[in-house]
Amino acid sequence: PAPILHIAALGDHVYATTDDGVLRVLDAADWLNMEEIGHVLVGKPVNEMTVRDGYVYLTIAGEGVVVVDVQNPTEPELVGRYGTPSDAWDIVVDGEHIYIADGYGGLLILQLQPP
Repeated sequence: PAPILHIAALGDHVYATTDDGVLRVLDAADWLNMEEIGHVLVGKPVNEMTVRDGYVYLTIAGEGVVVVDVQNPTEPELVGRYGTPSDAWDIVVDGEHIYIADGYGGLLILQLQPP
């Protein structure tokens, strides 16, 4: 398998991105015996990610933000993309806003809209 670059956890699930541009969903109910239960190709390697309300928000350099619906963790689905002017490096979802560190594009602030 490809090397894991980033992880996030919420409830009984761990989300891991790999250097082949895949978001993997792991069942972590039994943390000693975690297993992959779903995955989705997001394109290129991910710079950063955050999880909120059944969605994973990922930043990808040269592409922007990718949103994946993980409400059904066995069938994660890419549901949105937002291109940024530069290279999206980091992301925070807080309240009704998405904050994106976009390198030379500066700090971008978007209003959160359901995908």
